[in-house]
Amino acid sequence: MKIENFSFSKVFRILDRVNRLLVATVVLLGVFVFALPLLSSNDAQDYEVSPPSLPNDERQMDCSVIGTGPFALQEGENAFPLPGLKDELVFLGLSQRPDSEGALILGLNSSKTQVAIRDGQELFLDYLDGGVHFCQKEAPLKIVPFYDGVYLRCSVLLDLPEFSAAVEWKFKETKWLHPPQSPEIKEAIEALKFTQIFGPDQLLNLYGGESFAERKEKFRFCFGHDKLLIGVGDDLVWQDEKWKEASAVEDSSCCFLARVLSVNDERVQVELWSPGGLDAHVVTLNVTKEAPLQLKFDDIFTRIRKRTRTCVSCLVDQKSRLLRKGDWLEKRKTGWKTLRSIDELESCIQGLSEGELFVFDGVEKIGEQWVFLGHAFDQHHTHAVPVQLPLSAKAKSPPKERRSMYDFDDDDDFFDDDDDFLNTLIPGGDDDD
Repeated sequence: MKIENFSFSKVFRILDRVNRLLVATVVLLGVFVFALPLLSSNDAQDYEVSPPSLPNDERQMDCSVIGTGPFALQEGENAFPLPGLKDELVFLGLSQRPDSEGALILGLNSSKTQVAIRDGQELFLDYLDGGVHFCQKEAPLKIVPFYDGVYLRCSVLLDLPEFSAAVEWKFKETKWLHPPQSPEIKEAIEALKFTQIFGPDQLLNLYGGESFAERKEKFRFCFGHDKLLIGVGDDLVWQDEKWKEASAVEDSSCCFLARVLSVNDERVQVELWSPGGLDAHVVTLNVTKEAPLQLKFDDIFTRIRKRTRTCVSCLVDQKSRLLRKGDWLEKRKTGWKTLRSIDELESCIQGLSEGELFVFDGVEKIGEQWVFLGHAFDQHHTHAVPVQLPLSAKAKSPPKERRSMYDFDDDDDFFDDDDDFLNTLIPGGDDDD
């Protein structure tokens, strides 16, 4: 090759073109790099990415993750979805009621209602008519209280189908400035004050067997037709506008409770408790005084003659009777009535006697004389009076006149008499009235 034929101008032209091509490439790359985010943003606006569908196109949320991990609730009442609930709840103290001593008393400020529950017992609440109320049945909102001696700590749980939350609050004991006054307490106290109270039933004390052991020495509380046997330490419950024995009521926690503190022949002291167990009233009641028996039994029972060891014939208010040992005679408007049926005897035991009562104990030989024995009671069986009358002398029959009644041996010490006479009638006799 000849050197003189080589042209430097061609070389410079080629290098210039290559340089321009490189500059253009760099510019295009820069434009592409800056334009790429804009293109991606536009694509995101133009296209919506749908999540994969579940079978039958049913979408659901996993509620179990709420309250855990990144979904955990922060501590504090503002994190709970019902922030006003804490101001509604109040810890009123510990119950002093005998049947719920030590129970925790929780109240609601708006309604001034209160309830007694135990440590760890679930308490359900419900929203009704724009307010919160204690609920007897299970509800999504519940409280589980624990008392540490200073604070009442409540675990509050809300459990809905697609949402759940939990928080713990603590309360100090607080008293309401204006505690609610239930109109029922006045009715309950008035019912107690107008109660007729009688001393122990002397009929049960003298003749009651083992089945009546628990009823002996108890006082009778008469609430109209209802008669209750109550002793020291026994409880009464105010339900359905009347007092009942606590043992007859399934759940007495929501009722007024009265416990008998002391009894004597003149007064009965009763302590009355509100359903919550925070308020107590001591009521003093008077025992009804019964007049002593004024009956003259030697005028009532005349011409008494022994027939057997267990039976006598006599006149009762001038009416002939056969009395057997253990007979009960009740004084009525029409005269003395011998109680025979189970219903009559049961009515007498329940304190529903119409008048005085006499129980025939039989005859007994004291010294050289046979004696008619028994006990008499007033209408309410408060007083018992022993009755002891001598048997009438045996009338002598004319020597030639045959006796019209069956012969009995009245002067021996052996039970050898014939009871066939019980099938005969005494002339003019009337065994009932």
